[in-house]
Amino acid sequence: MTADPALSLSFRRGGPAGVEADLELAPGEILALTGPSGAGKTTLLRVVAGLIRPGEGRITCGGEIWLDTAARIFVPPFRRRTGLVFQAYALLPHMTALQNILMAMGDLPREQRREEGLRLMAALGLSGLEDRKPANLSGGQQQRVAMARALARRPSVLLLDEPLSAVDRRTRRRIRDELAALRLTGGPPVLLVTHDLEEAAALADRIAVMEAGRILRCGPVGDVLADPQIVEVLDLG
Repeated sequence: MTADPALSLSFRRGGPAGVEADLELAPGEILALTGPSGAGKTTLLRVVAGLIRPGEGRITCGGEIWLDTAARIFVPPFRRRTGLVFQAYALLPHMTALQNILMAMGDLPREQRREEGLRLMAALGLSGLEDRKPANLSGGQQQRVAMARALARRPSVLLLDEPLSAVDRRTRRRIRDELAALRLTGGPPVLLVTHDLEEAAALADRIAVMEAGRILRCGPVGDVLADPQIVEVLDLG
């Protein structure tokens, strides 16, 4: 891994929903997290986002310390530059699609926000839907608005929980293209939770397989999926 990773995390959270991880990601790198349901993938994302506080560990992102239990440092979620797309899209129902995106741009000059919001909507195939509220959008359209809002924050890390689970083939291709562009431009690292191994192979630089809150193996997709132990865990036989 790089000498100066964009994201470094090493933590342990005990209890029934315990999870532990030790990972480093380079700028623009996409790491897919996969494994059985209940393996701890979403919990790992929530720890990075600051929504769950682990018992011990350290997380740094973009040169900033977000968590250091030994030094009693814990940066709250609203101060972490994370772009979150969870399976529940969490769009504000009283706001339009464009307003949901613009609300993530508080650090941009007001005159630039609408232009950037429209650019993101166009990139994700949402042009013409600017004034629609979430109730008038399909599940796939809501997913893309949530993705655009996450990107609008200009995040230090992008956290995606099954982002392609509710979208059609054309939308899937648009989101893949947007993620590929982030990789090519050295954008933020991406933690991508997915059960789709074809999706992982198409998008990710590496894959980490989790079971019972632990990472069993992390590496290039082909190498990891050639491991008989991993084949058994993922029930690929």
